[in-house]
Amino acid sequence: MKYQKRRFKKLAMASSVLITLLGTYMIIFYISLQLKIASPEKIGNLPMALNSAVCFKLLGITSIFQLMKKRHLVFGSHLLSLTIIGCSVLALIDALDYYSINWIRFGMVPQTSFCFILISLGLISRTFNNYIAKKISAYFFNTVTLISFVVIIGYLTGVPELYTFSFKPMSVYAAFGFFLFSTSIALVYPTLGLTGIFTGKKIGNIMARRIFAELMIAIIILGYLHLLDHRYHWFSHEFGSAVQTIILMMVGLFIIWETSQALNKAEAERNTAQQNFKLAVQSAPYALVISDKEGSIVMVNNQTELLYGFKKNELVGKPLKLILPKKMHDDYDTWRVNFFKKRIKVHYGVTDEEEIIAIRKNNSEFPAEMVFIPIKIRNEVVCLTSIVDITDRKRYEDIIKQQVAELQSKNQELEQFNSIASHDLQEPLRTVSNYIKLLEEDYPEQINEEIKEYLKVMDAATGRMTILVKSLLDFGKLGRNKKMTLVDCNQLVKNVINDLSTLITHKKAQVTVVGQLPVMNGYETELQQLFQNLINNAVKFCRIDELPEISVSCEKETGYYRFSVTDNGIGIETEYCEKIFLIFQRLNKTDEYEGHGIGLANCKKIVEMHGGKIWAEPRAEGGTVFKFTIFNFKG
Repeated sequence: MKYQKRRFKKLAMASSVLITLLGTYMIIFYISLQLKIASPEKIGNLPMALNSAVCFKLLGITSIFQLMKKRHLVFGSHLLSLTIIGCSVLALIDALDYYSINWIRFGMVPQTSFCFILISLGLISRTFNNYIAKKISAYFFNTVTLISFVVIIGYLTGVPELYTFSFKPMSVYAAFGFFLFSTSIALVYPTLGLTGIFTGKKIGNIMARRIFAELMIAIIILGYLHLLDHRYHWFSHEFGSAVQTIILMMVGLFIIWETSQALNKAEAERNTAQQNFKLAVQSAPYALVISDKEGSIVMVNNQTELLYGFKKNELVGKPLKLILPKKMHDDYDTWRVNFFKKRIKVHYGVTDEEEIIAIRKNNSEFPAEMVFIPIKIRNEVVCLTSIVDITDRKRYEDIIKQQVAELQSKNQELEQFNSIASHDLQEPLRTVSNYIKLLEEDYPEQINEEIKEYLKVMDAATGRMTILVKSLLDFGKLGRNKKMTLVDCNQLVKNVINDLSTLITHKKAQVTVVGQLPVMNGYETELQQLFQNLINNAVKFCRIDELPEISVSCEKETGYYRFSVTDNGIGIETEYCEKIFLIFQRLNKTDEYEGHGIGLANCKKIVEMHGGKIWAEPRAEGGTVFKFTIFNFKG
């Protein structure tokens, strides 16, 4: 339908341009005659009144302004429409001899003036955001179409009465211009006015298009033949009337036969659709009940019998309240009237707050979810009620709630254990570190170089152990207070590069962002830590003989964003590409590259928090590409 409307709008625009050119051509024609650039003997007399040509030009510009749908242009179209109406009214007054207006005598005939007035009023009415105004405008356009069609038929058949209307003749150019413009402009709103009869997709609209086309062709041919017979006396009056009657009967019979065939086909298709609908209702895996506006049950399926224990003949014809929960009985009649008035789908029993209990024939109860849907069957709106026994779902929900509560309790216990354990582990480490400092401060004379080296190693070991315990605690807390917000990854990566500026400057590294990174929903603090760990590792694990080069890029996939952090560092063997994401797993010695083996484990946990996955791919030219996906959270 949208494509059809766009096509009709293009047609209206084309016709508007054509009548604008028509009016322009007639004005140029008039000027050339007045300036004696051309003589009537060579090019003929002016085929249209000058004021008609001006009004056609203004009419085309008015329509173009409206079709462009710019506020200031619509206002301008109103002014132009009023100008056309004013000019046409004055010409009408002058032509009917109500009042003599010498300065506007350029030949516009009354029927042309009337058509301009109707079209201009229609164009003004169409701009109002009101259904009735748009419908009235459609009838204005349809009226002009009929008048111009009669004039065209008059010229084609040579019957002056059809194009003069007891006045001076309307120009054939004006008639074709009116017919083309009014028809195309009426199609901008194809469902309004007489146009709606022929543009719809219902069986009546299809038949109207067929019958109208065939009937018009038959009438025009018969009318033209009758006119020729009247002029040239081919047959006697009695024989001609008999032949015309026979032909009309044959055409009528043909149209009736074709109409009946189309209607029979439509009826068969509708019956097939109804049978398929009934089959779908009967084979549905849950209870379905159809009731009418009075609340009486019209149809039930097999699952309804199984669910409630009633037979079909015990339900059909009975009130729908028979199978509804008791809490709905008191307000059911009021609810039913509102339901058929508003015709909106209604749910009951979806949440715990509105839990409803249905009752079977044997008075046993079960929790139910009910959906009431208005549907149309044979021009009658009925209620399709879906009933689902949610006993099992409730039981599973209770189990899940219990498991969630237990899981939350276990998580709290683990967090407490993590905090206590880390505190208990750090306390003896602090004690050892303090005693080392006391020994160095109180007994400097008794400590030789060898003992000092031992104490230094002990102090470094306790320091590393303290950092490991703290890292373990941070790993446990990761994502605890996460909050999803809209994150601009371009700004986030820029902030990370600024935070690591000291390391990047020291290593003379180059970090670049390739293309544009997305603005997406995510946990900003955790995402910043993710990029910081990956870029920090890329700078840190560099080759001695080559400056670090790191690039960050992103590609959008179906439902995900796939990021890549590429470096030219020492690289990772394929067999270790999964192992590196495990906590406390290191591939290098501490004295070569400092670290604690927890950064990539944090990265893996953060990515999984965002519904994605992370992996590493060795580069053939050296270095590694760390890739990870982030789920595209909508809103």
